[in-house]
Amino acid sequence: MKVEKEIIDSMSKNPDNWEGVFYVNRKDPRIIVPKINPSFGWTLNLGHETT
Repeated sequence: MKVEKEIIDSMSKNPDNWEGVFYVNRKDPRIIVPKINPSFGWTLNLGHETT
């Protein structure tokens, strides 16, 4: 669903989900996310929960 993808993509762009250089967002289902500036590559979602 396009709307859901846009919401998930916007999560990594939200500065509130970043603690310094670390991305922490329990609501984001992705393990690997683009950095706030995508030209810098990817990082891990340290808030991702494994079940």
